[in-house]
Amino acid sequence: MNWRGPSRGPRLFLLLVAAFTLLPGRSAAAPVRAVGPGASLTYVLIRQAEVAERDSAVASADSPPAKDAAGAVESAAGAAYDAFLGLTADQIETFLQEARVVAVTEVGSGVTKPLRATLDDGRVRHDAEIQNIDKCEETDVAGGPGPVIQCDSYKYNIAAYEMGRLLGLTSIPPSVQRTFDGRGAAFTWWIEDAQTLAKMEMSGLWQPSMEEWKRQEGTVVIFDELIFNTDRHQANLLMDPLRRVWMIDHTRCFRTETHLRNPERLEELRIDRSLLARLRDLDEGALQRCCAAYLSGEERADVLVRRDSILALFQ
Repeated sequence: MNWRGPSRGPRLFLLLVAAFTLLPGRSAAAPVRAVGPGASLTYVLIRQAEVAERDSAVASADSPPAKDAAGAVESAAGAAYDAFLGLTADQIETFLQEARVVAVTEVGSGVTKPLRATLDDGRVRHDAEIQNIDKCEETDVAGGPGPVIQCDSYKYNIAAYEMGRLLGLTSIPPSVQRTFDGRGAAFTWWIEDAQTLAKMEMSGLWQPSMEEWKRQEGTVVIFDELIFNTDRHQANLLMDPLRRVWMIDHTRCFRTETHLRNPERLEELRIDRSLLARLRDLDEGALQRCCAAYLSGEERADVLVRRDSILALFQ
């Protein structure tokens, strides 16, 4: 069933009927907010319909002009986060920064030893992933001239989110820097009801040939080339109940390398032309504003070199 058709009123009515059936005791006047673990697909669809209904009502209202192109892109990205999660990107960031940590458990996977924390600000209760790894090592690279310094840092999670938002991507969960147990850490919004592609493939729910994946694969690959992600695999790609792919775990990115890792693959994929246009607009000033707290000058400069190489493939 297509839940994104133009007739929002009847769709919203049916979804609200389902809500009252599956969620007894909720008042019709009570606002629906982000919830914790176990959020149902019905809940997500209701939130999506509610926001679509609201946006339709205000679509004709006058809006102040964006300060610049980057601001317009970030505004659009914020709206997209709102449609799925029930909060804008800015609201999610504030929640991650300020909500009280009420419970913490070990995730049990991943070399960075992430934690899953339940946060509560008195109005919203939701989970976040906490990563505080921040180390650099001298590593031998096959075929390289000698040892190189490679870092594994929670800061790259935040940089990836900020850079993705700058490019209008809404497939990277919001992530912020925050102190936890006396150390800096990345607090990243937990995507409910999502599974890794690795688990989905094992259970026969996902195949590389799936149309839902093919539509989104190009964005994943082009972004990974831009940030020089050396750790992308099916265990750090999620698919939610609406078949939306989420990119997670970016602690091993932003190597000081200027070449592309697999340019041939880019030429074989569907590429979003609007993403290429945003890449063309990316400059040092924008990277400085979004990511100077998380990336060195050399790391930012190498992003632009790789950007130029990506664009050259599509001239």
